[in-house]
Amino acid sequence: MAEKLTDEEKEYYLLVRKAFAILAPFYDAIIIPLSGIRDRVVDFTNAQKGSKILDVATGTGQQAFAFAKKGYEVIGIDLSEAMLNMAKKKNKYRNARFEVADATNLPFEYIVLISLLCRLLYMICL
Repeated sequence: MAEKLTDEEKEYYLLVRKAFAILAPFYDAIIIPLSGIRDRVVDFTNAQKGSKILDVATGTGQQAFAFAKKGYEVIGIDLSEAMLNMAKKKNKYRNARFEVADATNLPFEYIVLISLLCRLLYMICL
């Protein structure tokens, strides 16, 4: 998280965390219509074998799991600890992990490939 946040930014982060804490248990059911697109997003990225994937706004990890099952090393990040807890509970892949992080202040020194805002890719793949 950025070191110095404005009051407006603090309010935004709090709202995001609260909203997704409420949605977390139901989120996968809400996004069922998008579930068939996950593998298409993986294919669309055309990532080379051995690529590391950063799934920003991973939520409950569904897109991260699609990358992990194809053998990529995946880190899923999200602002919502509640969403990440759901992802961690469902995670059956050794090559996928999840961390609380802010996309505006990434805690990584380098990124080989970013799966950034998969929602945009969904729109392209539709």
